[in-house]
Amino acid sequence: MGIYCYVKNNANSREYILNKLLCPLQNGKTYKAGFFLNKSNWSRYAIDQMGMYIGDTIHGNGPPHVLNAYIPQIKNSTGVFLKDTVNWMEISGTFTAQGNEKYIAIGNFATDANTMVKDSVGPLGNNGTYYYIDSVYVIPTSPQITISNDTAICKGSSATLQAGGSSVYYWFNSANMLDTLGTNNVLTVSPTITTTYVLHTCCNTTYPVHVQVAINPPVSFSLGKDTLLCAHDTLMLTAPSGYTYQWQDGNSHSAITVTQAGIYWVDVSNACGTTSDTINASYSDCTGVQDIFSNGGMLIYPNPAKKEINIEVTDGKYVARIKNSLGQEIFQQQFTKQLKIDSSQFPKGLYLVEVCIAEGKSCHTEKIIIQ
Repeated sequence: MGIYCYVKNNANSREYILNKLLCPLQNGKTYKAGFFLNKSNWSRYAIDQMGMYIGDTIHGNGPPHVLNAYIPQIKNSTGVFLKDTVNWMEISGTFTAQGNEKYIAIGNFATDANTMVKDSVGPLGNNGTYYYIDSVYVIPTSPQITISNDTAICKGSSATLQAGGSSVYYWFNSANMLDTLGTNNVLTVSPTITTTYVLHTCCNTTYPVHVQVAINPPVSFSLGKDTLLCAHDTLMLTAPSGYTYQWQDGNSHSAITVTQAGIYWVDVSNACGTTSDTINASYSDCTGVQDIFSNGGMLIYPNPAKKEINIEVTDGKYVARIKNSLGQEIFQQQFTKQLKIDSSQFPKGLYLVEVCIAEGKSCHTEKIIIQ
C-alpha cells in the first residue's frame, strides 16, 4: 500500500495503514515486528518518523489528523531520513506484549513539530512525503503454543488432549480435516485405532498429537485341544503375536515346542490386560503304528485314479486328508478300515494323500495322480 506521511503547508496531514491481527498477542511474550518501505520517486520530501503501533484498540478522527496519542513500539531512529527510492528499507524491532493486542497501525505518529524533514534534490512535483509499504509482519520470537505429548491408551479408553497459548483452538482428526472435533483448549477422544489429531490455531499453525491404541489381549485364544502324541513326536504351541508372554516354565517367546508329556499354559499380556489358555499333552508308545504304515497295513489305490480313491487300513480310527500341488487342503474325513473318495470332484493333477492316526501324530503320505 501507499500512504502520505507528511504534506508541506498542510499541518499534521497523515494517512495510516490499519489492520487486525490474525491472533491476539499473549501477555509477557516477546514478538518481532516490522515492515518495509520505499519512498515514491515523485515525493519531494523525506522524513525520519515512521513506525508501527500494536494495541488492543485504536481510536482517532482519521485522516488528515495525526495519531500522536499512540506511541509506536516499532519506529525508525530519529534523525535517520528514509529517502531511498530504489531499495526497500526495513523498520523492525522487538517488544513484549501486554496481552490482547490485536490491531496494528503503520505511519508517522509524530506531529509536524516533532518530524524532521529533508528536501530532496531535483525537480519533484509532489509537495509531500509518500511511502510504499510492503511485507508487514508480527512474529513470536519463541513458540507460543503448548500441547499434550503423544500418548497411548487401551482400546475402549479415552485420552484428554490439552493445549494453551492461543485464543482460538480448532481440533481435527488428520484423516478428516473437514469436520471440527472441538473448539476448546481441551479435547477428549476415544479412538478405536491409532489416530493422529491436529490442532489449528488462529495463526494457521498446526500441531499434531498421536494417540496410539494398544490392542487388548484377545478375549479368547486356544493352544488347541488336549492331544495324544506318539513317542518322538513334537507339538508346536503358538500364542497370538504382538504381546508379551509367560509360559509355565518361564519362557517368554510367542511359541514353544512340546517334546514330553505335561500340562502347558501361557499368559498373553500387554498394558491393557492378560488372557490365558492351557493344554494337556500326553504321550503313547503307539505300538504297531509304524507297522501299519510300513508293513503293508495300508493301501491307497488306484494310482493314477479316475473316478475314486480307495484307502484300506487295519483296525483303528484314522483321518484322511488330500492336498493339492499348492499344499492347500481340499479334503478331510475320519474313517475306520476303509474309505472311498469320489476323485471326479477334483481337477486333473498331482495330489498328496495323507493318512494319520486319529488320536496321534503319526502319518503316512503318498503322491497320487488324478486323470
